[in-house]
Amino acid sequence: MPTQTRVHIGKVVQHARLFHAQQWQGSPIPMEDLLQSVNNLFSLLDQKNTTPQPFFERTITSATVKGLLLLKLYALPSLYRQGDFARVGLYENDVATLMFYYSPDMQEIRAELAPFVSNQDLAAIQDIILDLTQRISRFQRNQAQA
Repeated sequence: MPTQTRVHIGKVVQHARLFHAQQWQGSPIPMEDLLQSVNNLFSLLDQKNTTPQPFFERTITSATVKGLLLLKLYALPSLYRQGDFARVGLYENDVATLMFYYSPDMQEIRAELAPFVSNQDLAAIQDIILDLTQRISRFQRNQAQA
């Protein structure tokens, strides 16, 4: 049986209102549409991007590399809009590290995210992927020269 962490309903409502208040392409997304999009993404992750992992005497469900990338990239445009620089840095570092060590097909991941995000967010995600790809290439060139 999975361990569940208690979350105060006020926090859930606060986050939902924050997401609801954000603007995509000049008009707010109705809360029902936003929640359905998030639910659909989590369903996709649960079906295709998780793996069982032994943990002490239990088996827990863990996200795959692709699943982690989907979650982090999905969240990043919103974190940029919120101006949460610390979390942007953490999430971008997570994405860059996974890209560096596992070399996933980022265009496939971007395409999988497309049905769950606005065109504006998809463009932002593409920009993030391009920036991180360039940084990784620069790092690899410098490593080869050393």
